[in-house]
Amino acid sequence: MTLNQFLQNNSPLCSIAVALLVAIIIVEFLSHSGGVLKLSTHEAVRFMNKKRSHIFDLRDPTAFAAGHIKNSKQIKSGDLVKNASAWIKKTELPVLLVAEHEHAAVSAALGLKKSGYTDVAILAGGMAAWRKENLPLNHSKSE
Repeated sequence: MTLNQFLQNNSPLCSIAVALLVAIIIVEFLSHSGGVLKLSTHEAVRFMNKKRSHIFDLRDPTAFAAGHIKNSKQIKSGDLVKNASAWIKKTELPVLLVAEHEHAAVSAALGLKKSGYTDVAILAGGMAAWRKENLPLNHSKSE
């Protein structure tokens, strides 16, 4: 079978593969070009220990209640970006964004950067990476 025949026989699958590849490239490009800092779990712990750092969990309330990082606040990504000044009083304060997987936090991080927040980072690998490292989780509904 030639490459041309393969592509014709599997055009829907090839189209999906190309679309996914383009989406991955765009997300990676945006996260790097926007100055979004991706922190490993251990780097995130050091970042969180900075005085007055803000930790925002962008997952839904059910996922948040099932286990979240201590002192994090659950909020929808769009709500945080729209009303950032209500949550973060000074644009130079450190902000860590956490989602289930890191790509979900990229757009919120870019939105905050665009609004003038200078010390914005995301947890590389998201909560999946946090759990994989067996780092502590809180299960209370509010912090």
